[in-house]
Amino acid sequence: MAYSKCSICCTVFLAPASFWEFPPLQICRLIHRTLLELLMFITMLRYAIKHAVAACAVVCSIVALTVLAYFGLLIWAFLSNSPPGSPAVLPFWMLVALVSSLVAVLAVFWPVTSIIGVVCRKLRNWHPLTAIPVVVVLLFVELVSLGYIYAMLLKQPVIRSMMHGTIAGLVLLIPLGIYWCSLQATDWIIGKCRLVWGCCIKSK
Repeated sequence: MAYSKCSICCTVFLAPASFWEFPPLQICRLIHRTLLELLMFITMLRYAIKHAVAACAVVCSIVALTVLAYFGLLIWAFLSNSPPGSPAVLPFWMLVALVSSLVAVLAVFWPVTSIIGVVCRKLRNWHPLTAIPVVVVLLFVELVSLGYIYAMLLKQPVIRSMMHGTIAGLVLLIPLGIYWCSLQATDWIIGKCRLVWGCCIKSK
């Protein structure tokens, strides 16, 4: 008498503990657990690589823009016969750009894009391009909320602090765009590499 798939599954899962002590089944359980852990590690590694590349893109862009601005001002000083200033100005502003960009990445870009990434995975039909307005809104919500919290903690004018948060959001729009585009481009490249790797394995 043939058993259905449901009855077989019930028989296996309701089997006594001694049933699972059979060596082939132990090997199957070990392989299954190893594959799950490997899949989780690959997912975490993909997440870390995407955000690391996006963070590097933002930091390098801001530092490069700072260097270009410095040399532009230096050329203007020579053309206008003005003093060029101290040679320590460039390293100082590069350090300021590095620290500020890292703070922006860790405190703003990373949490905002991570939240939207989770939403995009839950809503599979939601294209990343359509998520850009939501990312921008979430950016302003976070910065204005931080301004409000700052005003409440330090007894500062609330409207002024929230306006500062809005201005910071406007300033961070371009770096946010760089971060988001780098994130999506890296994710696309990783996806294509996985697809090519899978095809190579199947062909072998």
